[in-house]
Amino acid sequence: MIKNGFSLIEYCIALTIFCFLSLITLFNWSLLQSAMARIEINQLYSACEFVQQYAMAQSTAQSLTFDQSSGSYSYLGRTHYLPYGISFGAPQGAKGPPATQTQPIQSAITFSKQQILYSENGVISAGSVYIKDSLGSCGYALSSPVAQYSHLRKYYYKDNSWIYVQ
Repeated sequence: MIKNGFSLIEYCIALTIFCFLSLITLFNWSLLQSAMARIEINQLYSACEFVQQYAMAQSTAQSLTFDQSSGSYSYLGRTHYLPYGISFGAPQGAKGPPATQTQPIQSAITFSKQQILYSENGVISAGSVYIKDSLGSCGYALSSPVAQYSHLRKYYYKDNSWIYVQ
């Protein structure tokens, strides 16, 4: 007698393989999102450092402008768009600014007029910008304190607090 179709064991094996592959894919997506957020904050940091150096070399004020609605920032005639799954924003329940963590974060970009301003002597306007992944599991901040000579600080959000990473 010839049987057509699959046995129950064959179905169970196929279902187990499918579930295992789905689990691996979901786990890797979370890791990919976290890595992409880290890459984006590093690219933003590099762009900020570049604009600061350019302002000092040219002895002219410069700016880096954020467009939260399109998920992009522009500087010196260049525009960079955040990749799919990464956006401006802070993880749920995060407090800021990252150095003091006193108040719930209300805005993804706290720089005045959504711009980082660079003076000809290298001073950067004060504020913070927050980047997160779409899963809400990973967040980064780039912050500039009020100071005579400005520098940027990078933070990573872990266990309900901001950790200085540079």
